[in-house]
Amino acid sequence: MTTISPTRVSMYDFLYQDTKPMVSLLADAAKLSLPQARLAMDASLQAIISALLAYQQHNDGQAVSKKLFSRGAVKELRQYNSMNFSTINATLYHRHEAADAIFYDNARVIKASDYIAQQIDATTQQVQILLTSLCVIVLRELAILATIANLIAMRWISGSLYSHSFYQLLALPSMSQRLSLLN
Repeated sequence: MTTISPTRVSMYDFLYQDTKPMVSLLADAAKLSLPQARLAMDASLQAIISALLAYQQHNDGQAVSKKLFSRGAVKELRQYNSMNFSTINATLYHRHEAADAIFYDNARVIKASDYIAQQIDATTQQVQILLTSLCVIVLRELAILATIANLIAMRWISGSLYSHSFYQLLALPSMSQRLSLLN
């Protein structure tokens, strides 16, 4: 997977399923109620995916993997297997850098945060914490997905991954389980 393409994988569905367990941690970090955090995460994922697709369209197809997935924040978060307080602390530390890279500047982040905040009856600052934190998490998840896609392609070409193994791999609920099967 060298480019982000909605025809290859429904990024929103993938990210929604993989980030759903993080709602309570992000709600605490942003000081939002759980219902507000759920709504804000849905809208934030849509905004991030739109920004990533615009980023890819503005740059060449390899830019996402070269410029975004290789960032220090993404590399640091990939060291962790699960989302816990250590991961959230690292996410909060790197969130502005990742959001600025995805949205190009802070003005767009504020505009998206303000729009989402109006929808969920929260402050722009609360939503901005959630949105920018989610930027780092999304980059981490998509970097892992790209790694899995590359490993599958290499195994498929070499003949060591058969179609039934591929479907078993997709049925696994978490990224770490998928990666462990491939390694």
